[in-house]
Amino acid sequence: SCHIDTAISYPSTMLSRSVNPFIPQIYEARNKEGVWLLLYDFDEKIATGTAKIMFEKGVDNVMVLTGGLRRWVEEGLDNLSGPPPPIPTPTSRPSSAASSTRCLSPRSIASTPSTAPSSRSSLSRKSKEYRPFEPADRWK
Repeated sequence: SCHIDTAISYPSTMLSRSVNPFIPQIYEARNKEGVWLLLYDFDEKIATGTAKIMFEKGVDNVMVLTGGLRRWVEEGLDNLSGPPPPIPTPTSRPSSAASSTRCLSPRSIASTPSTAPSSRSSLSRKSKEYRPFEPADRWK
């Protein structure tokens, strides 16, 4: 399946666990200064809910890629492993496999500047407000 090169698969169903809901890479990067966990799926539907639950479970440094992998492909951004998924027509739907949640590895995100662009998607503990993260702003 297609994914961003540095992505690590994280099944969002793991969030329902009462003990150890996260994979080790998330525990390692959780609330670390200058590190962001960027969640994405095919079209942002699953990743948004996953980010909200992660935030509620104490992960403050989580973002969602606006438009998901679909927008990444539409904008012609590279760094993909595997063939890009077909962009569905308005009458078709992506397969369930294309909608699994992924997050970028802490190593790749840690190497980005700690001052992330203002257009990133994040949840703020003060305002609990969702703001979109624009992929073109970051990786073009």
